[in-house]
Amino acid sequence: MAVGTTGTSIMPHTLIISRWFQVRRGLPISCALTGMGVGIFIVVPLAQYLIDTVGWRSAFMYLGVLVLCLVVPISFFVFRKEVPPSSIQNTPPGQTASQAYSQGEGEVIWTLRLCRRTLFFWAVCCIYIFSSFGMSSVVIHLVAYLVDVGYPRMTAAMVLSLVGLLSVPGRILFGLLTDRYSGRFSLITSFTCSNLGILALVSLYYIKLSVMLYVFVVLFGLAFGARTAAIGPMAAARFQGPHFGAIFGFFLLSQNIGAMAGPWLMGYLFDISKDYRLAFLIASASLVMAIISSSLTGQKKSS
Repeated sequence: MAVGTTGTSIMPHTLIISRWFQVRRGLPISCALTGMGVGIFIVVPLAQYLIDTVGWRSAFMYLGVLVLCLVVPISFFVFRKEVPPSSIQNTPPGQTASQAYSQGEGEVIWTLRLCRRTLFFWAVCCIYIFSSFGMSSVVIHLVAYLVDVGYPRMTAAMVLSLVGLLSVPGRILFGLLTDRYSGRFSLITSFTCSNLGILALVSLYYIKLSVMLYVFVVLFGLAFGARTAAIGPMAAARFQGPHFGAIFGFFLLSQNIGAMAGPWLMGYLFDISKDYRLAFLIASASLVMAIISSSLTGQKKSS
């Protein structure tokens, strides 16, 4: 499952699109990733319904068959090795695609070893670690938390699906902000929104108002998934070349470290305290660290 998820998620889409578009990559990457938000909106309530009706084993089997029947054929017919001639249309006036491809770093051929000498590389790794730690923790434990504070299980599942739905316009918005201003601006803004959303979620312990749940859904949902819509163009503009796959793969390794550690720690803290408040405050602090790391990217307007 881990191998399949890696091969069908953020990395191949970002690598392919960064080859197809030489400049203004924010919007194309964000548009491609909107499918993840639509998938969350559709699959989460569907999975909850199947679990309630046929049990989790049969539910997972049905979802697996659905992926096999839809994702494999689409991937086979859509993805191609060749960079299409239309990519030339996305180059600046007066340049060829190959000139735009090497623009910004001269004749430097970026390798993973060479990238590790730059502050930008480690700043992006920290962004992925801290943001994945905080946001994955909230997403994984969101349904359990809402049930714990008194919401029905299906309502809690619908809240998570709405987060996925709102991430669709959110990804496009932050992709546009990346192209218009900079990836750094987009990252800091999105993590700030996510953090405010988490604090609104924690406030449900003290303020029993559904409006705080709406605040969480809007702020966290719009910012959910904005990270790669910003980092993808930033990394491609900085490190594009024959080794970009290995470089971006290292970034996603950092993401997986945070996504693995965060939910486990949140679950452990809940088990010993029977309370999610400390866990979510730690997630909030992790996003503050992601904001600090974003400020270190030194990235001006993304290509």
